[in-house]
Amino acid sequence: MMLALVQAEIIDEISNHLDGISFNQLVKRMKLKVSRVTLLRELKVLTAKGYVKVENDPKHKQRKLFRLGEELHHVIEDLKSIEQKVLDNPIHHLSDFLLFYIEKIRDLKDEWTRDFVRYRLRHDLDKALQKMEERI
Repeated sequence: MMLALVQAEIIDEISNHLDGISFNQLVKRMKLKVSRVTLLRELKVLTAKGYVKVENDPKHKQRKLFRLGEELHHVIEDLKSIEQKVLDNPIHHLSDFLLFYIEKIRDLKDEWTRDFVRYRLRHDLDKALQKMEERI
């Protein structure tokens, strides 16, 4: 199974909430990108594959929190370390950025996770190019 764009966007949103995000919060954040039904269906797929885990919210008895699975969490933390360098100085760090992503993709065994890293590469490269345009 290949990574769908909507799955990548869901993972991206969940990755911004280290303490987890509730379904209703996720619906609000993804409102213009995906319906509630599609979001629920994709979360079930991502959970079944272990990319997202569901936990009980310690503050609220009935609420569930969605977090990244361990492996994907570590991959995203690695990516964020280089992303900030590139955004701070895109021209200077762009080649390091590309090499880092190529090595990360090569090292990953799971095809779905590699697809997600490719998605992040395109997303972050777009942000870096926008930063470069702002400086010109």
